[in-house]
Formats: sequence, structure tokens, C-alpha cells
Amino acid sequence: MESFNALTPANDRRPNRRELAFALLTSAVLVAAVAALAALIWSVAPRDPFQPVGQIDTFPTSSQPYFVNLDTARLVIVNTGDEVFVFDAHSTRPGCFALISWNPDGITNQGQGRFEEPCHGAKYALAGDSLEGIGPPARSLDGYEYEIRNGELWVCLACAIPGDPPLDG
Repeated sequence: MESFNALTPANDRRPNRRELAFALLTSAVLVAAVAALAALIWSVAPRDPFQPVGQIDTFPTSSQPYFVNLDTARLVIVNTGDEVFVFDAHSTRPGCFALISWNPDGITNQGQGRFEEPCHGAKYALAGDSLEGIGPPARSLDGYEYEIRNGELWVCLACAIPGDPPLDG
């Protein structure tokens, strides 16, 4: 009488090289197809272009701007109490890659304090409007779209708003 072993298949034949290669190739193609499908779904899935910057309470009403460093951008947040502005902290002049700075002692027709661009001496009001400067007139500061969600400021870096052109050109 033959003994029965549950661990030994009835057909004890091993696959030959061709069958093994076919099984491995089929498995590799299946894994690649699943990965490609996952990548396709990920690439077409809607993503939120906005990213969180911080709680809006972090930027209380002030006559001073807040400079914020993100991984991919440097922002200027201005909260006037009536309005919030989000600006790019870089100069708007071609060829000038410098960051604007805030001069709290600079006098403007809109109050005290102004942004200053170091390359050509352009000056900007707290609301980002271009003021008189040295050299060719500058456009106002470039801004970004933003939303306030549950008390948090979210900025869309892909949604740049170019500054207004200069008044005299």
C-alpha cells in the first residue's frame, strides 16, 4: 500500500527552463503593468495646488510684513486688517534675482514703511504698489492666489499673479 504525503504533489515533475522563464517573464510583465497603471492613476488624479503656510493668527494685522520661507518659495505676507496680500519676495525687475527687503523707516504717500529692491532702488508700498524709484519704472510686486481654510492660510505657488505694469510705461 502506498503512503500518502500531503506535502508532495501527485505529479512530482519540476518545471523545465522554458516554463520557468515564461512564469518569471509573465510575473515581471504583470508587476510592471500594475506599476504603470498606478503611476497613470496618480498622474491624472486631481491634486490641490494650494499648500499650507500657517495659521492666519500667525500673521495678525500689522503695518509690517511677514517674510515666510517655504521649500520652493520665499513669500511676503501682509495683513492690513481689511485685506491679506501674498507676494513673491523676489524683485520684479528682469535680471535682478535679489530679495526685496522691508524698510520700516521709509516714508510713502500710503504711510510709513516700504519694500525696497536692491538692484535698481525700486520701492513698493505695503500693498505691493510700485513707488517712484531709481532706474526704469518697476511693476508692482508679483502675488499669489490664496485661500483661508479653517483658520489656516493656503497659497497656490502655481497661481502667480503678475504685478501691475508701471504707470508711466
